[in-house]
Amino acid sequence: MKFKRLTAVKDLNKKKSSSGPASRVHHFRNYGRDSTYQTGKPVQTNRATSDTVSRVWRKVKGDWDAWNKRSLVDDPIIRLILDGTAVRVRLDKKSTSISLLVALGVRQDGQKVLLAVKNMGGESEAAWRVLLDDLVTRGLKTPELVIVDGAPGLEKALTVLWSGMLVQRCTVHKHRNLLAHAPDRLHEEVSADYNDMIYARSRRSRSSARRSSANGE
Repeated sequence: MKFKRLTAVKDLNKKKSSSGPASRVHHFRNYGRDSTYQTGKPVQTNRATSDTVSRVWRKVKGDWDAWNKRSLVDDPIIRLILDGTAVRVRLDKKSTSISLLVALGVRQDGQKVLLAVKNMGGESEAAWRVLLDDLVTRGLKTPELVIVDGAPGLEKALTVLWSGMLVQRCTVHKHRNLLAHAPDRLHEEVSADYNDMIYARSRRSRSSARRSSANGE
């Protein structure tokens, strides 16, 4: 009796799983892309209208313009980090690369804050002057130190704007440059010597590490 009851339950479940609207999923193009019928009810993917896209674009554009124009007068920026980078984007349904100029500020408490991002078509002196002049116009005070990626156009722009400014080459960019010019078998040794120099506790220790690296010690 128990065996027959279990068999009947299995047969009933099998019938339920093999028939009825709850088990069917049909695709219908006339209900829009990716639309489906599931559990007997239509499920349709909502499409954004042109008005919705325009409204969202105006909101994003307005926020972006306001961010780019915000005042820096009261921002306690003491160091400036400037870097040019290339990013991949899709324009007119094609993948392309664009060059962005990026400015990061370091506050007195050590907090980093993004100050500007501009697409100037390259890293020329004129392009960097546009970004730097914009920061000054917005109230950026002369920083104590500027950290750069080593691009010649940037260094020329800084010389014109802030004569005598302390400028430091970004240690990450310098490390990459060293490895790019060294054989693969020496990468580990070059990295170790470089770390000894940039993390030296005193100028004397740094000079000693530089001499050791030059002599292959």
